Amino acid sequence: MRCTDLQEVSQRHVKDADQAVDDLVTSQSEIMRLEEEIPRLAARHRMFQQLRGYFTDLVDCYDEKVGTITYLESRLNKMHEEHRGKLRERRRQDVRDQADILHAMTAGTAVVFDPVQDAVRDFRVAEREGRQRRRRQARTTAHVVRHNEGMSSDDEMPGQDQAALANVKKDVENQSRICMEDVIEEFSVISNLQDKLVGWREDDEDSYKSAYVTIVLPKIFSPLIRMQMLFWNPLTSEIAVTDHEWYSTLCTYGLYTDETIVGLVADPDRNLVSLCVEKVVVAKLAEMVRTGYDPLSSSSTRKLIGLLTHLISEFPTLTLRSKHLRLCFTNVTELIKDTLDQDVYIPMYTKAQMGYPNSPHAVFFQRQYYKAFKLFQNILAWKGVLSESMLVELAVDSLLNRYLLLSLRANHDLSDAIDKTRGVVDGLPEDWLKKDSKVKPKLTMLVKFIETAGCTADLPRDALTETIRLAKKLGNKDACDNLRLKL
Repeated sequence: MRCTDLQEVSQRHVKDADQAVDDLVTSQSEIMRLEEEIPRLAARHRMFQQLRGYFTDLVDCYDEKVGTITYLESRLNKMHEEHRGKLRERRRQDVRDQADILHAMTAGTAVVFDPVQDAVRDFRVAEREGRQRRRRQARTTAHVVRHNEGMSSDDEMPGQDQAALANVKKDVENQSRICMEDVIEEFSVISNLQDKLVGWREDDEDSYKSAYVTIVLPKIFSPLIRMQMLFWNPLTSEIAVTDHEWYSTLCTYGLYTDETIVGLVADPDRNLVSLCVEKVVVAKLAEMVRTGYDPLSSSSTRKLIGLLTHLISEFPTLTLRSKHLRLCFTNVTELIKDTLDQDVYIPMYTKAQMGYPNSPHAVFFQRQYYKAFKLFQNILAWKGVLSESMLVELAVDSLLNRYLLLSLRANHDLSDAIDKTRGVVDGLPEDWLKKDSKVKPKLTMLVKFIETAGCTADLPRDALTETIRLAKKLGNKDACDNLRLKL
């Protein structure tokens, strides 16, 4: 028994010895492998140290410069806001001046002003008439056959204000040049910064992903993008986002010559440009809309809608989940509501005061109607961009039913009123006029006006025919039948 125990112990010792030899061989192999890895690991360590130093310096640099960039942007936005504010206040003051003068004419009394106020009012009148005359001459030169007063944008600025704006821009340009003057090209040139990041991804993609670089890329490039787009103003210029140098540079981020669709789909940075547009460009655009957009400007409305439509269709991350895009839409709707409250004014005059088309009362009435109608067109231009319910609230509830229809009823020239109604009905979106549309009940007042106008005695035949067409387009069969009996 004792011999058997000793043999078992001996066997265990032999096995332990064999295991020790195996462990020794394995350890020696591991030592050799690690010794061979030392140069690569040392190089990797140096790379991480260089990256750490580079991005630490980059963050320190941007921490200093972002404040300056924000200040420059705020100066430009304040300039645009003051510019818009002056135009809006001048427009509203012109309306008050004309309304006061016509009210005094109606009352048969003289307008009572002190000499200073009288001189200021006369100066405003001379300026307003001069701007109107210049716009008429421009339309004549452009061979514009038909134009309704009130449809053009009165956005001409005095030379003194234009010079002040030019000085602000020049000052900001000088400061923007100084801003990056002391920054090395590795930090100030977007292609150099891109090369550094792409190099990291190519050298060690695992650490690149584990550092979540993809998430912070838009923030890294943001200061340089903002500097390049400092003077970009889509409300007045035709320069597109894709025309900027940063866009063409970042489109090639991490792009290989043998890139395939499969590889592109798997690329974590495939949405880099879209994210930069969402987090930088649209954020800038939202602030520009707040400070510079005028809903009464058809050209600005057209450019802004075209830009937003293009961005939403081209860049996949731009959805309603984007807070910057939602803020942009909120700013647009708030400005339209403010314009409805402050700029829409259509006076009501008697038939005697509107006796002939060129009377002061008639001219003012027509101008104010077409200004409101232009706003109606500009609001409807947002179809497909703003929500349907918001459009209906702004265009139909707040403008058509509250102002436009009231002025159409007060129009003593029914033929003119029907012609204006034609513009309103033809401007309505087709899907609002469908049988099952939820908007149709809100157009009941418009249908009633058309039917009432068509039933008026001595209405010219062509005007009556037009009311039948409009009633038919609005889908009111009973009104069509009633009006056909008048033919």
